[in-house]
Amino acid sequence: QISKPRSKYNKKQWAKIYGGWTCQECSNQQGSVERKKLKQRQHDQKMADQQSKKEGKFFDERTCFQCLIPKPKEAYAGKQWKQLYRQCKQCVVSNGLMKVRLEEKEPATSGFKFCSGCKETKLHSEFTGDQWRHPVDAERLCKTCWKEEGEAKREHRELSEQQKRINPDLKRCYACHEFLLLDKYFSGKQGKKLYGFCTSCVEFLREDRQKDNKKARESSTRACSICGKQKTIVEFGRGQWKRIDPRCSPCATALVQKMDQHRQLEKSYYTNEENEDLDNIAAKKMRRCFHCGEFKEQSFYSGRQWTKTYAACLICFRETQKREESGIDVKNE
Repeated sequence: QISKPRSKYNKKQWAKIYGGWTCQECSNQQGSVERKKLKQRQHDQKMADQQSKKEGKFFDERTCFQCLIPKPKEAYAGKQWKQLYRQCKQCVVSNGLMKVRLEEKEPATSGFKFCSGCKETKLHSEFTGDQWRHPVDAERLCKTCWKEEGEAKREHRELSEQQKRINPDLKRCYACHEFLLLDKYFSGKQGKKLYGFCTSCVEFLREDRQKDNKKARESSTRACSICGKQKTIVEFGRGQWKRIDPRCSPCATALVQKMDQHRQLEKSYYTNEENEDLDNIAAKKMRRCFHCGEFKEQSFYSGRQWTKTYAACLICFRETQKREESGIDVKNE
């Protein structure tokens, strides 16, 4: 309970009227503790499901994420039975639906993106958060163009309402700003839209949209999360461009090769050791650390890392955490 200036609080905390304020530093500490607990609970749930599948009970009863008690299908509502982090009816009624997903990291703000309004490639600071994350390149607008678009829409609504009172058979085209006959110059779909386009403008805008998409693919860049270099969409594999931590094609290929090599080395080690129960990880005497490449005993790993395919020993895991907190990339080690 220490008095702190406004700069130490986020907007929601500072706006509270009846006290109970939490500064940004304390909020981050509480959030990290909650994330660790939730992450451990998710891990326990996956391990319980794996054990249930080995025992052959998975199709008869499944563990509830809240009470951690195996229950039959009738104890779950709707689609909860098929969920990984399922919650039974009794727990939902008494406690409500529990948060089961970790908050996603903030999307990458590095790189350049194409504005379809001014037809220029701009930095993240030139876009609002929603527009920077817009999935369609040909519809993304910078702050200046977004403001102009809002004013144009406001004017369009006012003029359209005035015209509807005078002659409802005429409709204003949002592109060319002309009042045209609704039945003759607008398709059924565009006629129902508030910001509809006439037939001739639709064809023109379709071609313009294709040009914008092509230009956006050529000019927009993102930083690879491994090598840190700014690259265009062509240099990323399928699905990597929209990820929070995208990997360019060469880095992704190198990572896959490293993972394959790790599995092969670990498998050959256990074969040489003549371990009969290869499916049971707990029975294995040594595990290979994915980062340093050394084979170590179970005491060198946390309980959670010991069960992972690409396990990290305590030393490497702590170094990774320190570097992540300081903002240094560790994925290319």
